Amino acid sequence: MKITWREKEGDPPHPIMVGKTPTAREFNKRQAALWKSGGSKVDFEQVSTVLLEILIDDYDRRYAQFKDAKSKKVKT
Repeated sequence: MKITWREKEGDPPHPIMVGKTPTAREFNKRQAALWKSGGSKVDFEQVSTVLLEILIDDYDRRYAQFKDAKSKKVKT
């Protein structure tokens, strides 16, 4: 995982993750949305927050408890 910030002339003004993995695509999408919504400062906290959000969403999608629609019980 390599995160760069304006390494090449054509790079956007926000940090990007190099590669075509699902994590890289999601990171780049979220950074672009954050930048459009008014983010003007680039620091390690912003990058860390975006990475943690992606990892938490992935964990929740894989391991979170869910309700069975028929029995209304929580499956573990």
